Amino acid sequence: MTNVVDVAAQARTALNPRPRIVVISWVADHGRSRGLAATLGAQAVFMPWARAGSRVPITIAGWLRSAVRTWEVIRALPPGSVCVVMCPPVFAPITAVAAARGRGVRVVVDAHSGTFNDRRWLWSHRLVRWVLQRAALVLVTNVSVLTGFELVRCRALVAHDPLDSASRNAPPPLPHLPTRSYVVFPTSGAADEPLAAVTAAADLLGGRPIVVITGRGSERLQHPNVIGTGFLDAASYVAVLCNAAAVLALTGREGTMQRAAYEAVEAGIPVVCSDTHVLREALDGAGVFCRNDAESIAAGIRAAVGIDPRSAARAARTVRSRLAASVDDARTAIAALMGARGQVGRDGPPAVSIVIDNYNYARFLGRSVDSALGQTYRHIEVIVVDDGSTDDSLEVLRSYGNQVKVCARENGGQAAALNTGFLASSGDIVMFLDADDELYPRAVDRVVSAMTQANGSVAKVHFRLDSVDADGNHLGFTNPTRRSRLASGNLTQRVVRRGRYVTPVMSGNAYPRRVLEQILPIPEEAFRISADGYLVTLAAIHGAVVAIDESLGAYRIHGNNAWASQGIDEARFRALIDHDFARYRGLAAATGTDARAVDVMALRDQNHLRSRLASLRLDPGGHPLPRDRRMGLMSAGVRTALTTPGMSARQRITFAAWFPVVAFAPKPLARRAAHLLHAPQERYHIGKHKAGHPVSAATPDRSRPNGARSFRRSHAQHAQQTSAQESST
Repeated sequence: MTNVVDVAAQARTALNPRPRIVVISWVADHGRSRGLAATLGAQAVFMPWARAGSRVPITIAGWLRSAVRTWEVIRALPPGSVCVVMCPPVFAPITAVAAARGRGVRVVVDAHSGTFNDRRWLWSHRLVRWVLQRAALVLVTNVSVLTGFELVRCRALVAHDPLDSASRNAPPPLPHLPTRSYVVFPTSGAADEPLAAVTAAADLLGGRPIVVITGRGSERLQHPNVIGTGFLDAASYVAVLCNAAAVLALTGREGTMQRAAYEAVEAGIPVVCSDTHVLREALDGAGVFCRNDAESIAAGIRAAVGIDPRSAARAARTVRSRLAASVDDARTAIAALMGARGQVGRDGPPAVSIVIDNYNYARFLGRSVDSALGQTYRHIEVIVVDDGSTDDSLEVLRSYGNQVKVCARENGGQAAALNTGFLASSGDIVMFLDADDELYPRAVDRVVSAMTQANGSVAKVHFRLDSVDADGNHLGFTNPTRRSRLASGNLTQRVVRRGRYVTPVMSGNAYPRRVLEQILPIPEEAFRISADGYLVTLAAIHGAVVAIDESLGAYRIHGNNAWASQGIDEARFRALIDHDFARYRGLAAATGTDARAVDVMALRDQNHLRSRLASLRLDPGGHPLPRDRRMGLMSAGVRTALTTPGMSARQRITFAAWFPVVAFAPKPLARRAAHLLHAPQERYHIGKHKAGHPVSAATPDRSRPNGARSFRRSHAQHAQQTSAQESST
C-alpha cells in the first residue's frame, strides 16, 4: 500500500503525458483501484468530492464535479487507450462510456459487489444493465454477484484485488495503540458490517485481545474493550493492520469480498471471516470462519490469535498465488483491448463459438448446454449439432428457445457433425464440446486469456478435464492423467516424428478460426467417431500449442461412450489401429511427406504400439497387420517408453515392463495388463468415490428459466472442492 498525500490536488492535476490506461474512482482513495493501477502500469485518478454519509445535495454536487473531471480525463486519452472505472456509483461508468464514444477508448467497468447486492443501489440496476452491455469488459470479485444479471450480454471476468507484497513489511506500531495483542476490524460504515456483534464479542474477550475498529465514525465508539481510531491515512492504516494479531473481515452479504480480507493476506496475518461461500472459496487455508454473532466471532478471534505466525505467513502465500492468477487474467484481457501483441480476431474481445455435437445423449445434453451458456465470458455463441438423434434430444433443445443455434441433420458421424457446426459458427475461437461433457464456468475466460497472451501463431489451447461418471461423481483421475505433462510450444517436429503428443479429448481443446479453416473439413468416413484425433494432430503443425495445466471441464465416462470403453474388446483395438493410420495419412498429406512416413510414425507412437501389440496377442487371427511380430512390436514399444517426451519416470518404467508382459506372459495375464491400460478407470477403485463431489448437484430443471444460473452456482461450489479431491486420489 502507498501513502496518498493529497488526493484532492491529484484529482485536479493534469494526466501524465498520454497514458494508455487510467483507473478512475469517484472516491478520495481506494485500495483496489490503486492496486489495479499499479498492476496495469496505469495512472490512478481519484475524485474526492462525494463522500459516504454526506447530505443529498452535497453528494449530487460532488458527482457532477466528478463527472466533469472524468469527461476531461477520458477526452484527453489517445486512441487505443483503456479506462477502468469503478462502479458504484453507476454514474461514473455512464460518464466514461459517453466520453469514450467515438474516441477509440475502451471502457472497463470494475463492478464492486455493492453494485449488485447492496440495497442502497437497487434503484440503479436498470442503469447498471445498460452500462454493462456497453462496456468492453466487466471486472467482478466473484461470479455469484452476477446472480440476476445473467441476461446482460457483457464479458465478465473475475479479478480479485491485486496484492501488494510490500505491505508485508510491517511499519512501527502507532504510539497511541496498546502494546499488547489486538485485532483490527476495518469498517466502511456499510450496513452489512456486524458492528454490534463485534463489540459484544469484545465484551466476551474481556480485552484479551483488544478490538481496534477503524473507519469514519469509529472514534465515537465508547467501549472499555474497543478502541475506535476514526478514519486513518494510508500510512497509519498500514501500521495498524500489519501489527495486528488478526484481521476481521465480516459481512452479512453473501456475495461480498471484503477488502480487509485481501489486506490480511497481503500482510500474512490470520483473518477471521464470515462463513460465506465467496469468502470461503477465496480464502480457504488462510481464514478462520465464523457466524456473525458475538459468541462465534469471539471464538474465531481466539483461534486466529493462537495461530503460529510462520504458519499464517505460509498459508497467506498459498492464497496469494491463487488469487494472483485472476489478476493476471485481467491484465492480459486489458492488454488485448489495447490491441497489444497477441490479440486474437477482429477489433474488440474475440468472439467464441462453442459447438456441441450430440447423438442420443438427451439425458446429458441439458447439462452440457447449460455449461456452455453459463460461461463467465459473455462474447459466445452456442451451436448444437444434432446428428440424427432418435431420443428426446430435440425436445431438450427446444426448451432453450433462441439461446442456442440448433443444426439438425441426418446421422453422419462425429466428423460430419463437427464440419456442420463449424460452417454454422462465426467465432474467432472455436471450441468443440461433446454432449456428454461439460465446461466449468471460467473455461472460456481462461482459454481467451491464454490465447491472447500468446503470440499470433498459436494453433491450439488445451486443458485438463476431470473424469466423472454418469451422475457427475469424480472417478479420481483427469484426462490426461496428472502423471502426464500436457504438451506445449512448437510441436511440429514431435508430431511429424511420432504422430502424437499429450493432449486431452475433444472437449479440452480450443482452436483459432484461422487454423480450422486450414485443416477442415474432417474426412467424414474415416472419422465417424473420435474426430478430435484428426483435429489435435493437424492443428499442431500450424503453430504453437498453449497448455493450461488445470481442469476446466468434466469428461463423462458412463459406459455408453462411443470411444471411452468401460471394458476391453478386440474389435476396439482394430478400430484404434485404423484410426491411427487415418491420422498418420492426414498428417503426411498435410506436411507433404511420402507414404513411408506413415509406417515410421506408427513405430514411434507408443499409444499406437500398445493397441497394435494387444490386438496381435489377444486376437492374432483378426489382427489387421499380418506382418507384425510380437518381438518387433515389443522392442519398438520399450524404445518409445524410454524416449517419448512428457512422461514421468514412473510411467517409463511401467510401460517398459508392460510391453514384455503383454508380448510373452501367459494369455490371461496379458489380457489383464491390456485391460488395465486401455480402460484407465479400471485402475482406480471407483466404488470409493461414490461419495465424491458431483460436477453439478442435479440436472438443471429445463422447466425453469434459470437452469444456467443453477449450473453456475453448483460449478462454483465444485471448483473449490476439486483440488482437495485430486490430492486425495
